[in-house]
Amino acid sequence: VVASTEPAVAGEDGWFENMVRMGSGFDGKQEFVEDEEGRVDLYTLNLFTCISPGQIVARLHPPQAGKDSITVTGRVIEAQPGTPAEVKIGSGVHLNEENEVISDISGRAEYSDGVISVSEDYSIHGDVDLHVGNINFPGNVYVSGDVLDYFDITTEKNIAVKGTVGSCYLKAGGNITVGGISGQFNAYIKCNGNLEARYINGAYVECMGDVVVANEIRNSTIKSAGAIIV
Repeated sequence: VVASTEPAVAGEDGWFENMVRMGSGFDGKQEFVEDEEGRVDLYTLNLFTCISPGQIVARLHPPQAGKDSITVTGRVIEAQPGTPAEVKIGSGVHLNEENEVISDISGRAEYSDGVISVSEDYSIHGDVDLHVGNINFPGNVYVSGDVLDYFDITTEKNIAVKGTVGSCYLKAGGNITVGGISGQFNAYIKCNGNLEARYINGAYVECMGDVVVANEIRNSTIKSAGAIIV
């Protein structure tokens, strides 16, 4: 061998490091939590991380420079640099000088079509059941189906359920709007705003605003700091 050389090494591409759980649609992970006695609540899935203002949501790692080489005659072979990660900054977040994506609001992190954002809304397209689990969310919760028995929803803002709420615990810092409540004497509803429903049956309700019921109230206890309109 009279002379030899090595090819140039291309730089590593930039990449996106997720710092929080974004739900089963993103990473498919669940996080069950054991209590002090080693018991696991299968109704609480912790599918995603509830984001607080100022929290790091993700980190963007820049592309790396490659390693140049030379030919056997001494000519420099320039390496191809890495490609930047294709990530766009959406609403509710900003990018700081350290390439960290920081949340501006409370809510849930979302990553779709290359855009990362934080939304104060959590929408469930269907029922709240074992696929969704109990909900403890700082923003608004929207349910297109029913809330099945023994599932709880706690929010700092509003709750809207298109269907029926069963034997459940609902607590909202704002308003609660539901299709109906069939609580079997075990439903507990507490809201700091107004409550609207088609009917209430077998429930205990504490409301700081008005309780507006379209049809009827049966077998229930209703406490309101405002008006009760049926």
